Amino acid sequence: MKRFTIQVALLVVVSLAVANAQRTVYKKAIKAFVTVRTDIGFGSGFFIDSVHVVTNRHVIAGATSVTLIGSSLPRPIVVRQFAGLDSKNDVAILKTVGYQHPEPLYLANQPAEVAEAIFVIGSPEGFDATFSNGLVSGYRTSENRTRLLQFTAPISPGSSGGPVLNHRSEVVGVVVSQQKDGQNLNFAVPLDMLKAVRLGQLHPLEDIQINNEQEAFTLSRAYFEGGKAAFKQADFLRAEQFLRRSLTFDSTSNLAKIGLADALYSNKKDSTYWHSIRKAFVSLRPIRLREAGKLALSVLADSVRLESDLLGGAWLLIGRIRAEQQQYIQAMYAYRQFIAQSGSEEVETLIRAEYDTVSKLARKQQAEILLAQAKTAQPKDQAGLATKSIGYYPLSDAYYIRGTAWADQNQLLWALRDLDSCLLLNPDNQLGLFKRGYYRIQIQQPQLAVNDYLHFIDLNKNSWGAWCNFSVALLRLGRHADAELKADQAVRLAPKEALSWLNRAQARLGLGKIPLAIDDLNMVLKVDPKNETAKKLLKDTVSKL
Repeated sequence: MKRFTIQVALLVVVSLAVANAQRTVYKKAIKAFVTVRTDIGFGSGFFIDSVHVVTNRHVIAGATSVTLIGSSLPRPIVVRQFAGLDSKNDVAILKTVGYQHPEPLYLANQPAEVAEAIFVIGSPEGFDATFSNGLVSGYRTSENRTRLLQFTAPISPGSSGGPVLNHRSEVVGVVVSQQKDGQNLNFAVPLDMLKAVRLGQLHPLEDIQINNEQEAFTLSRAYFEGGKAAFKQADFLRAEQFLRRSLTFDSTSNLAKIGLADALYSNKKDSTYWHSIRKAFVSLRPIRLREAGKLALSVLADSVRLESDLLGGAWLLIGRIRAEQQQYIQAMYAYRQFIAQSGSEEVETLIRAEYDTVSKLARKQQAEILLAQAKTAQPKDQAGLATKSIGYYPLSDAYYIRGTAWADQNQLLWALRDLDSCLLLNPDNQLGLFKRGYYRIQIQQPQLAVNDYLHFIDLNKNSWGAWCNFSVALLRLGRHADAELKADQAVRLAPKEALSWLNRAQARLGLGKIPLAIDDLNMVLKVDPKNETAKKLLKDTVSKL
């Protein structure tokens, strides 16, 4: 029993000694350890003197700057330069400017031996300064013939670049990789390879060469995802920066192109800029829109060739850019292509308001072009005024088109002015008469509308719409008997049009023909069960009986 008690006591003493040694290593390591953050990821690193930080090359590849974060740092330190690089062994040495670290780690004099206890500190999966221990399993040669230290201490993505330490808190390796399909198959750059990295002239991080197409693709994709995340947060300037960076690694990426084009277009919507930045940005707007348009067109061309599902998005973006550039005809065409590509009523509903606005502006722009062409083609009289050609009235038609375009924008006075010009050149233009009468009703000029519809019906007695609008104008004048007759003609020509029955019902109510008016209102609801005007009139009429 006494012997057993002594053995237990010895075990406790040994365990306490090991625990104390681990704490000593941790306290030393945490003072020199940093998390290395880039725009698209993070890794680990450590100070080896007052200004130099060791990490892995792959942690900082593709970055323009990195930020060092550590519990022993007075603030995050931004680094933009490296002083040493060994791409083959995946080691990079950064240099801080304007900051000197007081407690670095030191390199061991001798390499770690197999079965020797080691300790690792890193930021696996973003958990800063995670400390673990294990053993040296051996030394291996990788596929690219680099020598690696194998160890058992647990690591995860984010641990890369962290120090591997012996029991004296000395660096014996730099964590570099793990074999995902193996258990505790973890690897580090050994001490001799780290010592072989020479410090020299400072270089910007952008000078780090990308090794192969796979690395370029990975970096491009990572920056694209960063840009997409920034875009979702409406940080369009940051999205632009990320997506430009994505294209530096893969200039053929249509995803990045369309994303960048969208960011360039959307930048104007960002309400977080300072006034001075906003003012400067406005002056760049046309240039940025042109660039966005070129990018979208590039994607469009590739999408057509590759039958890519980016085709619809490219058309929509081109439509929006062309609309902002006031190229409404091209914009309308692009919107139509987008709707055709999407083939979805839900998508069409989402952009319906945009499309309608662009369509109205496009019609006006088309009218302006047609008007200019028609004026150029017209012979001139002695007073210099355009005159009509025999049997054909292109200028009259141009005024009509522009007039309806003005009306689309609720500019009825401008619309009427153009329709007056239309009918001055061609008094028998039926479309012009119909529209002018309709607009005159809207601006409370029913008598003038009556004159237009009298003229129209002399030319065409088979238009139910003309008879219908004629009755409305007469109702506005209080001429219920005449309105009933005109509405009766509309009903005869178009018995399935609710408006014909409704106008006749209103005329008959004005004449006191209540039963006949009720019959007409019931017909309105038979043709159009959701007609709220008819429902209200019928309810009010029945309640007064």
